[in-house]
Amino acid sequence: KVLLKCVAKLTHGANLVQAGKILPAASVLATLATANVRDVWEHSVMCLVNISQHSSLRPSLGNVGVVKEFVDKYNSGDLTIRETNQVITALCLYCRESVNRVKLRESGGCSVFVDILQS
Repeated sequence: KVLLKCVAKLTHGANLVQAGKILPAASVLATLATANVRDVWEHSVMCLVNISQHSSLRPSLGNVGVVKEFVDKYNSGDLTIRETNQVITALCLYCRESVNRVKLRESGGCSVFVDILQS
């Protein structure tokens, strides 16, 4: 829990080289994003949101299931307003790569965007 919080803080504003060092752990972070303990999934999601800011990392992140985890986390209703805004922003960034647009469609991301537009 403490380690995840530390990594979340370190990845905030990280440059590409720094964020790239976290990429090998992305699949573990995506798995931890499904945990039942809020402190665990919250910091995992924030780590993934932070490294999603880099376009060259997003295809690999999409391949390990980050897009689906963001969609699922949004749909769960567990996110705070701030977390919701960060996840939505990250999902918008994933729309820039064709491989991730497919993942967004397959994971129900389009309904997330429609829901946002309707609210």
